Amino acid sequence: MNKKYIITYLLIALVIYFAFVFYTNKSQIQKVTHDPIPSIGMTEEYEEYSKSFKTYESKLGYSFQYPSHLYVMEDPELIGTPERLFILPTAPEPKGSIYGVVISIGVNDENMSPVEWLKGPDSGADLSDGYNVFDIDGQEAVSVEGGTWVVVNTPDNKYRLSIALLPGEDGTLLFTEEGIIISSLVFNR
Repeated sequence: MNKKYIITYLLIALVIYFAFVFYTNKSQIQKVTHDPIPSIGMTEEYEEYSKSFKTYESKLGYSFQYPSHLYVMEDPELIGTPERLFILPTAPEPKGSIYGVVISIGVNDENMSPVEWLKGPDSGADLSDGYNVFDIDGQEAVSVEGGTWVVVNTPDNKYRLSIALLPGEDGTLLFTEEGIIISSLVFNR
């Protein structure tokens, strides 16, 4: 066989090998971006709309704004510390479709970063589609599932806030309202 053909066959074999390795390990590759959470922008209409926002202040050292057509309800089963909040558009009906934003606060005993916790067994997160790293009031935050779930630690790393959308039975989401809550979230230092 000619030396030229041997080199060609080896190159083809290498290309096939690398393509095989890439596609079989593709599920292990994670897309990490460092983009901010999308917002609705600072238009004149938004500025007028934001004048009616309410502010929730937690006894755990954080606060956020939310539109006035929503209300904040503490989880009646978890009154105390840590807390779970539901930000809902209307009072839930017994057989109605509950949708809104939930903020669950967990104690960060493990002293894990948001990414470490999301990669761990207790989060239940699927990071196969990647995740987005950004900043919330000076704290590293991570969003997954297209921005519908955000995790951030308090500055003292004592608590972990998990902010997620609760979809209604008909798929109703408060994505814009969740963005308002996240973009206005501040920690009392």
